[in-house]
Amino acid sequence: MALKLLRQSFSMRFFSSAPSSNLVQSLSNSAISKYLGNVDELLTVAPELSRYPAEQWEKSFNTLRRIGFNATKFAHMVSQHPKILIKSEDKITAAMNQWRGFNFGEKQTFQLLERYPELLDVRNFHLLSANLGAINSFVGQKNGYKVLRNSPNVATEQTDLLKEKVEYLQEVMRVDPVEVYKSDVFSNDLLKIKTRHMFLERLGMYFKKKKGDKNDAHEINKNPKLSKIIDSSDKRFATKVCHVTLDEYETFVEIYKEEIDKLEGRYQEPYEEELDSDEDELDFEKVR
Repeated sequence: MALKLLRQSFSMRFFSSAPSSNLVQSLSNSAISKYLGNVDELLTVAPELSRYPAEQWEKSFNTLRRIGFNATKFAHMVSQHPKILIKSEDKITAAMNQWRGFNFGEKQTFQLLERYPELLDVRNFHLLSANLGAINSFVGQKNGYKVLRNSPNVATEQTDLLKEKVEYLQEVMRVDPVEVYKSDVFSNDLLKIKTRHMFLERLGMYFKKKKGDKNDAHEINKNPKLSKIIDSSDKRFATKVCHVTLDEYETFVEIYKEEIDKLEGRYQEPYEEELDSDEDELDFEKVR
């Protein structure tokens, strides 16, 4: 117990949400203060930043600006990924060279990494290349960047899992590729995608176009946009898209998950322990 309390105390000391007054003062008086905004708020949002001295902040700022990053994005970058403060110039430059190899364009590459600085830590670029290949086969070579911008997890997700999502969107839902890169659909797991799609279909609110059939285009146009289906909260999806109650949708989520589990052999009937008639049943005579 004493060891546990000591660890908790140690953790609170280094990750407390209360900003260090000395660090706040040092940063507020530093040459980069105009790029940090409200330092107290910044350190509260990302307490881990309190671990690094002001000199490290200035060094990192100068490194990132020298490489080509927008100085006005520095506060966002460190709040999203505090460890960038100790990332060397050589490692950042090497990562940038790898990202440039995907030919997104110089401006777009910087914008992507400013938005998601954790992507500078990607190591398996062969995986990223395979994932973008799977995405591009559906949405087109020029639009893979747009998918990555909305769903950065594409950079590190298992390719097999990603391909399952692509196949479902393309072959089952038959959504327009334009809707795909305008949504955050790849930020969600396949079960959520299936559940929302099937809920709409069973409500009679989603129509699937058959290959080669051009006569049902008017029905397809009635389908909700993919962004409304996927990017909405459960409550908004239920009430605004499906026009049912949240309880009704949540009940379906449970039922449909059981259906999927049964199909994939993972479902187990709830275990009910049989009462021993001699020991476990209540003696109603004694109760009386």
